[in-house]
Amino acid sequence: MANEKWSEIWDEVSVGVLAPKSRFMPIGLLGFVSLFFDYLATLSLSLYLFNLFCLPLLDGSHFFSALLDFIGGAREFREARSPIELNGESDLWLDQNIEHPYSLEDDLESGSTELTSRLLSSSPRRAKTPHFAHWILRAISNFALRCRWQIRSRKRTIEFVVRTGTIGLIAFVILGLVWTQQRKHLAM
Repeated sequence: MANEKWSEIWDEVSVGVLAPKSRFMPIGLLGFVSLFFDYLATLSLSLYLFNLFCLPLLDGSHFFSALLDFIGGAREFREARSPIELNGESDLWLDQNIEHPYSLEDDLESGSTELTSRLLSSSPRRAKTPHFAHWILRAISNFALRCRWQIRSRKRTIEFVVRTGTIGLIAFVILGLVWTQQRKHLAM
């Protein structure tokens, strides 16, 4: 035992990602640094989730608007059905290579829809499809088409209701936190 070198034995041993690289590091520094990095990880996750709220200046509002556009099948000005609808800007139409994009009015007039044609063409036994199955597919497709139209026509109202609900929910949570903190101080 006389030939062995004595080293300091720490009282508090903790397993973590960080390890001391010098002998003169204070014992509490590792715990503090580890706690600080855990706090930063929690903070970044919290800010990420907060950023997804549907508030006007956060990304959640833009995401929700894009989601409604996708579900509603909204088209932009550049996605017109023909060069005539572009008022002389036919170069835009040619650049986009749009032959016949999806149109609600065309489907309602012709009675066929994108979903019906897709489902019927994917079936290998298209000729043997019973008439009631075709009618059911058309009814489902018309319902989906009308839902898309309702979402597209009421997009601003839906966004306003969701934004107001989000703000109300955040206010409710903040008031609840203030109330619980006040009760803790009164109990002491």
